[in-house]
Amino acid sequence: MAGLERVYPFVGSSALALVWLGWRHDGYRSMDALAVLQTCITVSSITIGFLATAKAILLSSNSRLIRDMRRQGCFLRFVRFLNGATLASFCSVALSSLCIFVRWNVVDDCHTFLFAAWMFVASLSAMMTFRAVRAFCVYLETEAQAQ
Repeated sequence: MAGLERVYPFVGSSALALVWLGWRHDGYRSMDALAVLQTCITVSSITIGFLATAKAILLSSNSRLIRDMRRQGCFLRFVRFLNGATLASFCSVALSSLCIFVRWNVVDDCHTFLFAAWMFVASLSAMMTFRAVRAFCVYLETEAQAQ
């Protein structure tokens, strides 16, 4: 299960980008790409702030829960999940910021691949954030049931 936990964000994001390439080559023209990109920048920036704050609180905490996570060896994995989600969110902001300058109303094959790459990075950011939050929630639930 741990192996699947590591790779499913990459597999899911790759599948989404490949489906986009095979199914809707010019779908970005039928939507307001600029609004989608700006929304992605906003949501990813908020996510970065949330994850950085959560990481700072957890790393400085000396609570029983954190001590137990460290003792059981799952704290490092959780911190890696937080780091991955933060990095993916940074990449999502960076790529979305670059994509704002693209003229999406012009039909071009490179737009299709660029939009698929953007979909990969944006969905990877969401899935990695979900993975980090889910891992912590599962641990909290396990601890709550043990008491």
